[in-house]
Amino acid sequence: MTRKADETHYAYAATAVRVRQMKSLEPSDLDRMVAAPSFGSALAVLEAKGWPVPDGITDTNAILARELLEAWNYLVEVAPDPSLFHPFILKNDFHNLKAGIKSVLSDYDADTYFVYPCTLSADTLKKAISEKHFDLLPEPFSSLGAELYDILVHTGDGQLSDILADRLALDETLSCAKRGGDPLIIKLTEFFCAVTYIKTAFRAARIGKSSEFIDRAIGTCDTLNRAELIERAAEGVRPLLDYLETTEYREGALILSSSASEFERWYDDKTMIMLENVRYIALGTAPLVAFWLGKEAEIRNVRIILAAKQAGLTPPEIRARLRRLYV
Repeated sequence: MTRKADETHYAYAATAVRVRQMKSLEPSDLDRMVAAPSFGSALAVLEAKGWPVPDGITDTNAILARELLEAWNYLVEVAPDPSLFHPFILKNDFHNLKAGIKSVLSDYDADTYFVYPCTLSADTLKKAISEKHFDLLPEPFSSLGAELYDILVHTGDGQLSDILADRLALDETLSCAKRGGDPLIIKLTEFFCAVTYIKTAFRAARIGKSSEFIDRAIGTCDTLNRAELIERAAEGVRPLLDYLETTEYREGALILSSSASEFERWYDDKTMIMLENVRYIALGTAPLVAFWLGKEAEIRNVRIILAAKQAGLTPPEIRARLRRLYV
């Protein structure tokens, strides 16, 4: 079978994830959580839907991380080629590499900062960093790890190390999607990378970063002119927004000009909109893509609600922050 998955080969997997999705949270479940009088009663809604919520736990990160990892493990179990979906989690590997190096150099426990799911073994990663044997890791992590370690040891420049790692993470994510050859995954990955570069350019323009700095931070994607994005960002916010209004991201640029948080919401909702036709696709990889991104959207909303409950926000304030679900 080629990397571009044969549709009939995914028949069982597509059926399996659709059955699993029947247990997903629905808008009515989120409404009950929002209306719940307390954090504990909001958690009770999750328990009623079959989420494992240990007694007395208030660490929402632990609850949500477990649910997300469980979903990924299920996807890996049913997918004929799990590596096809790696573009959705590679950012975690790059985060773990950065966090692991900084933890080792600061004598902290790296496990505390690792995020999952990921493709690199945590044990292998820690061994490579602690023993400075980065060749234990596959490329591009091997070369990047050695470079980041060098930068942090000799200059202590955490910002530079973050810039290099974050840009390579996006480059590798898009390259991985293109190697896989799945059109929907490529489209979604392109959107993710472009939006991330737009956010980077906007932050750089707002604080007056030089074109040299921006050039280091921004890589290449197909839907943005890299040279123009860098040039306009170096000139300031208004020139940058003027350029973005000539691209397919004009709607997002208008939102970004007034609110960075609303831009994030626009991106999340737009991703779900891009999946709307998937519900009519019976075979192939698309139902698995929708299953994974739908689970991420579900967890994102639960995180918003639980954090808002702990902060004492009102139901209208919480609803204003919620994102679309894949239902």
